[in-house]
Amino acid sequence: MAKRKDTRKNAMELMFQMEIQNDFSDEAIEKFQELNSLTVKQRDYMSLLFRNIEERLEKVDTVIEENAENWRIQRLAKVDLSILRIALIEMFYVEEVPIAVAINEAVSLAKIYGSDNSAKFINGILGTVARKMQGNKNAT
Repeated sequence: MAKRKDTRKNAMELMFQMEIQNDFSDEAIEKFQELNSLTVKQRDYMSLLFRNIEERLEKVDTVIEENAENWRIQRLAKVDLSILRIALIEMFYVEEVPIAVAINEAVSLAKIYGSDNSAKFINGILGTVARKMQGNKNAT
């Protein structure tokens, strides 16, 4: 059985590809899924992630910019940006994924696919967002 970890890796690769090609279409998603022989479960989870990305990309990018001091979206490494987008969608919109898991998985991907500083950078941004989310829960 395919693990969600593998699906996250595939989602990051697809997000990276879409960013590089500037093609965020449903056709790009379908083609990627076909070429990578994903299971039904993987396709379903990726569909959930990318539906949320499609609907909330601007909000997610704003969160990234607000929490990445002195960094604009356009200046971020595309791999780091892809990992951050996937992780934030999971943190905000996928209830069955604990925030700590989304962060840990993003950091793991950054260690494998990012630059030497990517894991620390991504952990810093996601940790800040997580603390703000926790603060908002405590305030209500």
